[in-house]
Amino acid sequence: MKTIETERLILRGWQLDDLDDFYEYAKSPNVGPMAGWEPHSSKEVSINILKSFIEKDEVWAITLKESDKAIGSIGIHPEENKGNYYAKSIGFVLSENYWNKGYMTEAVKRVIQYAFDEMNLDMLTVFHFPHNLRSKNVILKCGFEYETTLTQTQKRYDGQVFDSVCYSMLKSDYYKSMKEYQIIEIIPDELPKCVSFWGDGSDSRLIERNTFVYKRGDEYVGGVALFERYAKCGHFSHFFVRSDLRGQGIGSSLLEFAIEHLKKTGMEVMRLHVSKDNLKAIKLYEEYGFIYSGDASPDKMIMLKELK
Repeated sequence: MKTIETERLILRGWQLDDLDDFYEYAKSPNVGPMAGWEPHSSKEVSINILKSFIEKDEVWAITLKESDKAIGSIGIHPEENKGNYYAKSIGFVLSENYWNKGYMTEAVKRVIQYAFDEMNLDMLTVFHFPHNLRSKNVILKCGFEYETTLTQTQKRYDGQVFDSVCYSMLKSDYYKSMKEYQIIEIIPDELPKCVSFWGDGSDSRLIERNTFVYKRGDEYVGGVALFERYAKCGHFSHFFVRSDLRGQGIGSSLLEFAIEHLKKTGMEVMRLHVSKDNLKAIKLYEEYGFIYSGDASPDKMIMLKELK
């Protein structure tokens, strides 16, 4: 497998040295059954499956950049039911110790990009059991379109039979969505046209900064301002996502964009302020490596991230 990266993850081929990490999550009764396979009863079971991963070379290990720990897998598998389309099916699983941190959405989005840009696929498919709502959320966040539900078509390891909820994504739709959703810099002359969606009357302050908006067609759906606060310290401010579109990955996309933009402009540290009672935002920033660094005011804290 070609090694590919995201902000927090490295997707690489499996290695025999990954056995302990693999067994750690594969033995859980909360992981395998949701994807249809039996929890591993021993490391002997795990090593045999690990060897098959290495031999077939179609499944990546999802590893943390900071430690190289394997926390899940994601693969692109044969898909024989799409006629003239050059299609593959994507499958994924994640250790329950790392749920609700955005890792799987991050990995799936990168594999989608790889599948269309480098494998030149026409279509990707994916499915989940009706009760597997975590997978459903990932699938929808990544832009797959619902196709159909096949009744009683998937037999689990224990003999139980379930419906299969099926989704797909065409390359043409993927590239169309990439054009429809874009992050662009707003020049000062254009800023008054879009600043109202921030709703905080900050026109003058934003004009003095590098302001970026997340656009969907002609709509502004989110935005952020970036500037150098101190030497080599980039500040992240005026972060906003339209309320009716929250929970769709727009905020994470803006944050990832800001991190990469500040790196490219030579910043070594990224700084932001967040309300102390905004626990959801604090959790998001922590997942991206920000740490508490003091108080900006009685109701706001400062968080920092080293840009490596």
